[in-house]
Amino acid sequence: MTAGFASSLESRLAEAEPFGSYESITGLVAASYIQLLEFLLEGSAAARALHIAVADLDHGARWTHLRDPALRRTIEDGVCAAVEGLPAIPPALLEEVLTAAAATAPTDRPLMRAGARYVPLTVPAGAPQLSLWADGEPGTPSGRRFLGEVLKRLPGFSVAVPTPEQVDALETAVRLAYRMVPVLAASVLPHASIVLIGSFPENAFNALTTPGLPGVLVVSPTAFTGSADLAETLMHESTHLKFLDIEYAHPPFVIGYRRDASTGITPVWRRNTGDTWSVDRVLTAAHVYVMLTILLQAAGEPQFHDLAVKDRAARLTQCTERAAWLLDEAGNHRDVLTESGQEFLSWLEGIIRHAS
Repeated sequence: MTAGFASSLESRLAEAEPFGSYESITGLVAASYIQLLEFLLEGSAAARALHIAVADLDHGARWTHLRDPALRRTIEDGVCAAVEGLPAIPPALLEEVLTAAAATAPTDRPLMRAGARYVPLTVPAGAPQLSLWADGEPGTPSGRRFLGEVLKRLPGFSVAVPTPEQVDALETAVRLAYRMVPVLAASVLPHASIVLIGSFPENAFNALTTPGLPGVLVVSPTAFTGSADLAETLMHESTHLKFLDIEYAHPPFVIGYRRDASTGITPVWRRNTGDTWSVDRVLTAAHVYVMLTILLQAAGEPQFHDLAVKDRAARLTQCTERAAWLLDEAGNHRDVLTESGQEFLSWLEGIIRHAS
C-alpha cells in the first residue's frame, strides 16, 4: 500500500462527515447538552445562568466548557432527576456545580480545570486541551463529584497522583501519536478531556473507558511500557470515547436497545473464554480495530522504523481481520441499528475493505 493511499484512508476515517470529523460530531454533542439544559431551566436558577452564559458562545468556546466530564455528568444526572424522578444528584449539588460552571463560562477555563489540580499535556496549537488529573483530594464540589462518579463506576479503583516520569511519558506518547497519524490523532484524541492514572488491586487492565464518563480516559501504571505502546493505548481508548460522542450526535441504536438485553456475540478469537459481547460492544470494537489498522500501517513507514513496534505486520493483519469479522457480525443485527447506525457500519466497512 502506498503512503498516499494510506493517507487517504486516514483522512477518510478522521475527517469524513458525519462520523469522522471532530468538529462536526462535537458541534452536535454541544447542541444536545444545550437541549438537556433546557429541561432544567424551569426548576434551576443555576441552569438558567449556565444556559445564558454558553448559548451565545461560538462552537469552540462553547465546547471548551461543555466537553468537561464533570459538567456533562452533572447535566445528565440533573435531567434524570428532573424528568424521570431518579435520585441521580442532590438538588443542592446540582445548583452548586452548575453555578460554578456558569461562573467559568466567560473565561477559557472549564469547570474541572478551574477547581482541581491537573497537568496540561502539550497538544498541537489549536487542538483542544488534554488534562492529566493530579488531585488526590479535590477541594471543590465539582472535583469531588467527578472523583466520586469515577469511583462509583470503578469499584476498587485507586487514583494516583502522576509522577514526573509518567507526565513525561504521556507527553511523549501524545506527540508520537500526532506525528504518526496527524489527521487521525486530531480527530480522535480530543474526545478525551481528562486522563486519570490509577489501578485496581489485581492490576487487571492497562487502560479503559466506561459509559457514563464521557471524555474520561483511565490509564494504569502498567501501560507505561514504551512510547509506541502508550501512544497506541491513548489512541485506542480515545476511539472508544469518540464512539460515545458519536452516540450523542448520531444515535446508532434504535429506541429501546439495551446492552444488557442485547444478543450475546462471541468473537471467534475469544471462543475459549466464554466471553459474549453486546452489539454496541461489537460496533465500538470494530471502530477501534479499523483505527488500529490505519495506525499500524503508518507505523510501517520508514521514518518510524526506529520505533520497532512489536509484531507490527502480524498485528496489522490481525486487526484488519478482526475489524472485518466484527463488522460482518454487526451486519447480522441491523434490526437494532438506526439509519445512522447502518451508515456508520457501511462507512467502516468501506474503509477496512480498501485497507485490506
